[in-house]
Amino acid sequence: MKKYQHYINGEWIDSTGNELIAVVNPATEEVIGKIAMGNSQDVDKAVAAEKADRNNSEKANQEKINEAIDTIELSRMEVSDL
Repeated sequence: MKKYQHYINGEWIDSTGNELIAVVNPATEEVIGKIAMGNSQDVDKAVAAEKADRNNSEKANQEKINEAIDTIELSRMEVSDL
């Protein structure tokens, strides 16, 4: 039987707890797998990963904006030299 992990920060990881929840096919009521029951430590990991990703995305966006500003400024200077 397949045991499913948590997907946090781009990786499949085990829960910090040991409790598993049965995954049941509602049509047959057959247990088709087990999934780790998350706990507060797992939630903390997921939240920290999301915040880090958000900060990285904001930094990347700011870098793109700064590059665009530099390009516009350079173009403005070239036009003024004409």
